[in-house]
Amino acid sequence: MNKQWKNLFAAAVIVSAAPASAIPVTFDFNGTVTQVINSVPMGTPTIDLSTAGQAFSAQFVVDTDLFSPVVIPPFDLGDRLAFNSELPGAVTPSLLMNGESIDLAPFSRNRANLGFIDSYGVISCGVNCSRLAPDQINLNVTSEDSTPVGPAALRSLSFSLVADPNFDNPELATEWFNFSPDFDITQLASLPLPDSLRVTVSLTDLFFECSEVRCQQTASQRTFFDVTSFSRTVASVPEPGALGLLAIGLAGAWFTRRRPAQPA
Repeated sequence: MNKQWKNLFAAAVIVSAAPASAIPVTFDFNGTVTQVINSVPMGTPTIDLSTAGQAFSAQFVVDTDLFSPVVIPPFDLGDRLAFNSELPGAVTPSLLMNGESIDLAPFSRNRANLGFIDSYGVISCGVNCSRLAPDQINLNVTSEDSTPVGPAALRSLSFSLVADPNFDNPELATEWFNFSPDFDITQLASLPLPDSLRVTVSLTDLFFECSEVRCQQTASQRTFFDVTSFSRTVASVPEPGALGLLAIGLAGAWFTRRRPAQPA
């Protein structure tokens, strides 16, 4: 066996033994703008309908391998698992409004947060009061100006997939998924997406004035969308074993072609 053949065979073995590559999960949303709400502290919010009816499309391409291990933040209406990332490429978002691309990473710090909430169902909150937080998935992508003193800003694009919050049949709100020991971020690719899910997408801009002590919000602008269609696509990536067999096959074909012809 010559040196080139040995190298190719070793490379094939390495490929076949390597862990599977990340499988990106893509969410696509389409619809129209409903309204923009502008707010200032202690002021009355104003509703801007000048862009209402404009077409929008949004996309989130999620690489689950680039999120940090799960954290379990407190949540009084259910169990919650949260995954965070500040690595480039963990989520690649895009947004078109009226055919124009919106810059979703205008600032120096960019991060993503993905959360699953497994509802407890209906919770009493006092006399004649009850609250229901359905099973839901929330993904938020944020770009933040981290200026320590002076004006600062934050822009985020987010979506939520929420089980039907029906008080007449609250079990529907808790049947979508249930946490188990093997439940993890990869469930984003495999959980069923019922037709009854409530789907929301929003774009938020927050503005602050920061001192050495704290940052105080000075204004906000929130754009809301009516989602008329959405889809989830999971890329098809060859398994490492299949890649190894392909590499071995190519190496064998190369070796056969390079082998000197035997004399008659």
